[in-house]
Amino acid sequence: MEVSYKVIEKKNLPQFESDLVNFYNRYFPEESNRLAVKNSSVFFVALKRNEIIGVCRIITDFSRYALLLDLIVRKAERGKGIGKKLVKLTSSYCKDKKIKHLILTTDPRLVWLKDFYAKLGFDIVKNQSLMEFSG
Repeated sequence: MEVSYKVIEKKNLPQFESDLVNFYNRYFPEESNRLAVKNSSVFFVALKRNEIIGVCRIITDFSRYALLLDLIVRKAERGKGIGKKLVKLTSSYCKDKKIKHLILTTDPRLVWLKDFYAKLGFDIVKNQSLMEFSG
């Protein structure tokens, strides 16, 4: 079965919101999923038989920055290039929208993940510190 891809912008989110929340609930069993989906800027979705099998999302100011979040591919579908395609779709979208910086964070213990993103054109930003406020 062939995989199709869809870009879901905020204006079209209501018709996909329930399916996206259900997908997220499999990976993050949190009440905040609905709010996270609702407040995201754009989703990049992989579909098989009209069922979501992969998601990548960004939050952005549509000018300088977009933050790539939650690249998730269903376990049974991993290793088939779906995550790679979702990231490429995301970066192409940002280029088309003239967003200057597409950024992301990864777990530094997962070397393979840094390598994955490096192969897709991402560079480690040297002399930068990731900081978090957990208020």
